Amino acid sequence: MNKPLVSVIVPVYNVEKYLKECVDSIMSQTYDNLEIILLPGSSQDNSTAICYSLIAQDNRIRIVDQDKNNLGYARNKGVAHSKGEYIVFVDSDDTILPTYVEDLLNCCLENDSDIAECEYYTGNDDLTQTKIYDVLNLTKEIGHEFYERSCSCSVWKMMIRKSFWTIHDIMFPESTRMEDLAVYSLIFSLTDKVSFVYKPLYNYRQNSASMMHSLSKIQFFIDNYFLVADFMISEFKRLNLYSAHRATILSQLEHHGIFLLQYYESLPQEEKLSYQLQIATGIKERFHNSISVVDLRPLGWGSASTGILCELLAKRTGLNGKYIQKMTLRGMTTQNIRSQFENMCREFDPNVIVIDLLEETDYVQDYRDSLDEYMLQWNNGANYLRQSIEENCPKTDVFIIGKYLAKQYEANGQLINYGNPDDIDILNELLAFMYKQLCKSIPRAVFIPSIPDKCRYSASGDPKDGHSYDSSYYYEKIMDVLYLK
Repeated sequence: MNKPLVSVIVPVYNVEKYLKECVDSIMSQTYDNLEIILLPGSSQDNSTAICYSLIAQDNRIRIVDQDKNNLGYARNKGVAHSKGEYIVFVDSDDTILPTYVEDLLNCCLENDSDIAECEYYTGNDDLTQTKIYDVLNLTKEIGHEFYERSCSCSVWKMMIRKSFWTIHDIMFPESTRMEDLAVYSLIFSLTDKVSFVYKPLYNYRQNSASMMHSLSKIQFFIDNYFLVADFMISEFKRLNLYSAHRATILSQLEHHGIFLLQYYESLPQEEKLSYQLQIATGIKERFHNSISVVDLRPLGWGSASTGILCELLAKRTGLNGKYIQKMTLRGMTTQNIRSQFENMCREFDPNVIVIDLLEETDYVQDYRDSLDEYMLQWNNGANYLRQSIEENCPKTDVFIIGKYLAKQYEANGQLINYGNPDDIDILNELLAFMYKQLCKSIPRAVFIPSIPDKCRYSASGDPKDGHSYDSSYYYEKIMDVLYLK
């Protein structure tokens, strides 16, 4: 059987501590028809010398020198010099598992796919402590765009057919960081045929000594960030993909812009907010958008999980999101609860209100024998809520998120049914009715449908907890609406 040649592209710069371990993991692959392209830059340590010493150990290794210390440039040069039918990228401070190439290649061949993607581990400096990054599984139900927005947009966890790469003239921007963010969504937007290996094959080392953590480099990285943003907009427009994927690349850039500043938590708050404003302003100008994530003042109503969602919406470096925990519409019929909500609206001045109704299920069970009485009070509370919003924050965007009780919980990696599935079915039917009624009561509210059923299970054994990615899912759906304003 003809075994396709696979090109492994490895940019190298100042990684003498990790380089041999990286290359050893490539040379030890179970699939052997490889060319290993090392691209040393002008390192200040012994990285280049190590590259040349490794040639004697394996005749599959080729050296292609860089004349720029630039990851994007190095990746482009590696692709240009590659001879393989398929290409993979490995960062020189990381390692790959023994079946990385074999599993990805088999996935491509068996499915006739241009792209195969795998899960991965994140680890500390010496890779003695690792954890699996497995959100990829959600792509089966939610779609890849959710994963693109919420994951590490890295090219090292995928194999790509080289002809696909060259036909579309895909290039990395010549940037020092985030160069793979610039092409990640572009690749997936160009093909309908992507396959997945649902197991971790790559060890991503979270290197604490990375230059990314240097306080003196903040403005440099922000300038690099905008170079990537401009490149993404230009490339999506070149390929006539911009309109269809605008929300995804906007969300990605905002997510990574805020994430960039999380490297610099030690900065004084005023200085940190000034950098945050610089990022938000630059993105709004480029996308002609009226709102950014840093402009959000979200107020959550309902279960404790709305607090997690509001923290996501507000972002760690922005204003704190507020939420009223264990709030029910029946409670709004009392003056005390109504005043609490109205005071928070006036003092916090939210521009986003997020409502879920999960807490209602506790009280519904208490009123099992007098449900008509409960629903009468509930409807009155819904009217009070609408009046309070109209009187105190009439321009606020209101979102009702369709959260339901999970029918299963996860234990020891397996999904197990709850003991009272019939009761959960009845409560979920009632929740669906409540959402419908509440949407009628607040006509300008936007209803965000639930995460798909197959993704709705509890990780903790509490049916109200839902999936661990619930908040990220609703966050993206809410931001899509706000980005269209």
